[in-house]
Order: sequence, then C-alpha cells, then structure tokens
Amino acid sequence: MTPYGPEYYAARRMSRGNEEHVPRTMAKLRRVVDLGPGTRLLEVGCGLGTLTRPLAAEVASVSAIDLSAHALAQARAAGVPANVDLVEADALTFRTRSKFDVVLAMAVFEHFDAGEQARFLERARGWLAPGGRLVL
Repeated sequence: MTPYGPEYYAARRMSRGNEEHVPRTMAKLRRVVDLGPGTRLLEVGCGLGTLTRPLAAEVASVSAIDLSAHALAQARAAGVPANVDLVEADALTFRTRSKFDVVLAMAVFEHFDAGEQARFLERARGWLAPGGRLVL
C-alpha cells in the first residue's frame, strides 16, 4: 500500500491546479533541455499529471510513472493526450526497453535515502538515450 493515496494529495492541496507552478516549471525546463517535437520524455513521479499534459503538448511522447494508483486514476480522469503512457511503477524497480532524451524526476529524488538515490541515478542512466539529460 502506497502512502500516496487520496489523503496525501488532499492534505497537500495537490488535487487543485497550481496555475503559477506549471508555466514557471515549463520555462525552467526549456532552458535546460530540448522539448522539441522529436523528444522522448520519461516523467518519474508524474502524480496527478499536472505537468504531464503540458509536456505532452511539446514532445513526441511522454512515459509517465508514479507509485500511486490514486494519482494515476486522477490523471486519467482529467484526460491525457494520446502521446502519454501512464504507468503505475516504482522508480527504483521500473524496467523499460525504451530510451529517453529526457528523464524528468522533479520532487522525487529528495524522497530517497542515500542508497536509493545512488540506485535511482544508476537506473536513470540506463533509461537515457545517448546525449540524453536527467533533470532533478
């Protein structure tokens, strides 16, 4: 059972959109990575999909993973574009044959202990295509 159920999101008011957060975050991302139409992006810890949808509007594909079935259900209910694949998965055990130009793990890394951080970085390296970028 994940600690990231309805109570978690309600307590943090994450169920509501943060109109300032998304444009600010997207602007920061554009400064450090190419979000062009050919970009393949892995979003780790996508939560309710608040950032997933605007990312999908700029890139070729988004694979979005989260531990929380509740969050993913909320993201699906809000609607996701056809180029988004939502997956319930643990970032420390997630496996894929796909390679990504960008691996985005915002508000995720700090939740890991030191050993988990090292494991995550090793896994992220394996997800990246040559020349890909990891954004924490």
